[in-house]
Amino acid sequence: MSERDRSLVRLVAAGLTNVQISRISHISEGSMKLHLARILEQLNVTNRVQLAVIATESGLVSPADLQIVS
Repeated sequence: MSERDRSLVRLVAAGLTNVQISRISHISEGSMKLHLARILEQLNVTNRVQLAVIATESGLVSPADLQIVS
């Protein structure tokens, strides 16, 4: 997984919307959706919640990463 992918996963796990993530990442919302779909497929999950759980359990996302939206 690329650094950009890991960054997007952290933002998803923090609870940000596609629009928020695309603005922060300086990519279009369409590109964000494509990246997210590819990440979900790579990790064999079907939704953002499963992605967040796997990312947290694997250590990809730390509790500090989840403070982004606070």
